[in-house]
Amino acid sequence: HSSTFRAPGPMGCGVYACPPEQVAQEMKAVLLDPEFRGWFSAVVFAVYRSKEHPSPNYDIFRSILDGTLV
Repeated sequence: HSSTFRAPGPMGCGVYACPPEQVAQEMKAVLLDPEFRGWFSAVVFAVYRSKEHPSPNYDIFRSILDGTLV
């Protein structure tokens, strides 16, 4: 693990229609797993949202992951 910063997207929550609640919960579980704790100094999920294109994925990911310490 040479990089300490990650910016993943909401994997599978677009065209593949994976449930964003489940994806966000799984991502959080992985980040908090003892095997991966401390690997990253920051993880920022790249979930697109704008005034013209509101995204329920953004709100879901934020509600589940906001404040999570890695």
